Amino acid sequence: MKIETRLPTEEEYRSVTEKVYTFNDKIPIFQCPKCGGTVYKHIDVVLACYPPKYTATCDNCGYLTYVR
Repeated sequence: MKIETRLPTEEEYRSVTEKVYTFNDKIPIFQCPKCGGTVYKHIDVVLACYPPKYTATCDNCGYLTYVR
């Protein structure tokens, strides 16, 4: 018995991943110390350190910090 494995085309792959990653991946956490905008915690990027940290960026000025 031969098992056939068919990989998806690029269009098929992208259509599935677009549906999977449509959740809100940014969580507002505090006010930006530079401009007063909103700083969002990005839950899709985790730094490999202990304890794990997430990137957080301002939506107005691009201020970058790392939070738990």
